[in-house]
Amino acid sequence: MLFKIEQLSKILRQVTRAVMTVLALMVSLFVNAAGFEDAIKAYYAKDYKTAFQGLKPLADQGFAKAQRNLGILYENGQGVSQDYAQAVELYNLAAEQGDAEAQYNLGTLYDLGQGVSQDYGQAVKF
Repeated sequence: MLFKIEQLSKILRQVTRAVMTVLALMVSLFVNAAGFEDAIKAYYAKDYKTAFQGLKPLADQGFAKAQRNLGILYENGQGVSQDYAQAVELYNLAAEQGDAEAQYNLGTLYDLGQGVSQDYGQAVKF
């Protein structure tokens, strides 16, 4: 079956949009990975304020590793005021995306009753 010019043009526009979306996603992942690595370097250098500044925008964008590490900062009061409830929220966001370390950290907070009511069932779940 022969395509009409209009049909072919429509298909090409759809393919172009799909390719551009994939490219934008790849660039975003690369930028997130680079920003995340810089934040982690700052964390290990004990520059917690810089680590927070690097992790916060990535966590806000839904990057699970950034959410988990930002949760660590809140849990330990590093570069921010200690806030177990905020740590729980961030760990939960990362845990929902399958981040095993966030799941473990969340389970520990349920076990200790920090930021949440102590709940051994939830602790075991995570």
